[in-house]
Amino acid sequence: MRHIKSYQIFESNDINVREDLTEICYELTDGRFDIKIYDGPEFPGWGNIPGSGTNLPHLERGDKILCIYLSEYKGLGLNYYDGFPFDEVREVILRIVDYLGDRYKGCSVLSVSEHERSSINRREIVEHNWIGNLKNLIIIYK
Repeated sequence: MRHIKSYQIFESNDINVREDLTEICYELTDGRFDIKIYDGPEFPGWGNIPGSGTNLPHLERGDKILCIYLSEYKGLGLNYYDGFPFDEVREVILRIVDYLGDRYKGCSVLSVSEHERSSINRREIVEHNWIGNLKNLIIIYK
């Protein structure tokens, strides 16, 4: 619970949000996951994000993206195609959504052996037991 208390003192600027999200995701990046935060003025485009899939979420000017994916992905690595269960990242996702509050805009996942992304809402994050493994998960915030 140390995390929740420490986030309340930060100002709401982009640098602190990036640092806070990185800290919230620390337990993931200390293992088999990596994160990438796209929060610059120019989004590189979905085509420049590996494994983004199709049916991509609509982005508005100023939207930012946090992408969670397996760090073991190297081209055609087998671990990438095995994916990861949603339950493995669920607690961290709940903390991220809670931290972002009104800045949270949406979440989508790309399942293993799928090409189309699926959006999941807050209720599904809290209650959902996702069937099948994921290639990656994207959170959009402002």
